[in-house]
Amino acid sequence: MAKKPRMHYPFVQKIHHRVRYGETDRMGVAYYAHYLNWMEAGRAEYMISIGFDYSAFEDDRDLFLPVVRCSVDYRSAARYNEMVQVSAQVTHVSIARLEFRYWVHSDADERLIATGHTVQVCMGGEGRIRRMHPEVIRYLTAEPVSEAEPPPDSEAESAA
Repeated sequence: MAKKPRMHYPFVQKIHHRVRYGETDRMGVAYYAHYLNWMEAGRAEYMISIGFDYSAFEDDRDLFLPVVRCSVDYRSAARYNEMVQVSAQVTHVSIARLEFRYWVHSDADERLIATGHTVQVCMGGEGRIRRMHPEVIRYLTAEPVSEAEPPPDSEAESAA
């Protein structure tokens, strides 16, 4: 059986972040673990920008998207008070899996500081992998949604 080709997800969400003193070591260099926090912020803004409501997904559907794998490749140092741009992009969506990639660039000189990748799975509150609702997959694949169409929620499902 031939493998299904991967879709291309052109949308990239960008956020800006100033490296705070508390995020650095004695040399003024950003501590490595903070890059994951910045990438999480980029991912959250991505979801907000496509109209995805994490709270409804978790509260109404009892579904969660925990990160099960992450990696960061460090290319250059981010330093105290430096403005960085974090870009987040979906690279893969399946029935129960979601992948993002990230880039961290310096705002000042556009040098690449780091790249990253996360894998998330759709999991129920009981801790078992579950299928994502088709409307959630539609949100994540960045297909256009008309403004008149409400985001997926449990009330619409229970009325059906």
